Amino acid sequence: MKDPKRPAREMIIEAASKEFARNGFPGVRMEQVAKSAGCNKALVYRYYGDKEGLFKAVLMAQFEKRAAVLTELPERLDDRLVHWFKATLDDPDFMRLIQWEALERNEKPIVQEEFRRTYYEAQIASLKTLQDEGVISAKFDARYLFFAMLAVVVFPSTFPQIARLVTGHDPDSEEFGEGFAGFAGVFTAMLPG
Repeated sequence: MKDPKRPAREMIIEAASKEFARNGFPGVRMEQVAKSAGCNKALVYRYYGDKEGLFKAVLMAQFEKRAAVLTELPERLDDRLVHWFKATLDDPDFMRLIQWEALERNEKPIVQEEFRRTYYEAQIASLKTLQDEGVISAKFDARYLFFAMLAVVVFPSTFPQIARLVTGHDPDSEEFGEGFAGFAGVFTAMLPG
């Protein structure tokens, strides 16, 4: 049901994000997005043109939300890993959207490629700064170090069943969070040169 205090575009993006995360690009019906957003289908088409335009708008909204995480980065590297891990766990739809994008759209251009590249470059630059300060060994290529850290951070929420099989705990459990924080501390302590 439509909330008169929230803009229709915001409600459409929120509903579409859930639908795309749940059903992937081919499984989304504009009628269902409109129904979930509490508006009519014509409004969805008027704002976004077609399903492709809507998908791009959903991803852009998600990336903008993620970019805000950069402004809140803790100084210590182990705390950053935990921060990134929690941000990923707190937004499971984001990871599902990225998975659907990889599964179904790898022949198409990357949505918002320049924005996303800039987002990642900012994080890589923060690692290079830590290298300049001697916190991380300069022997590491910062790009590949970031890529490895990204894999460590997103894997548990992307593959929760594997996380549970390997550790015995669900990624959103307190036990897993404590274990991850402990690992992050040991892992980052090994990085200085």
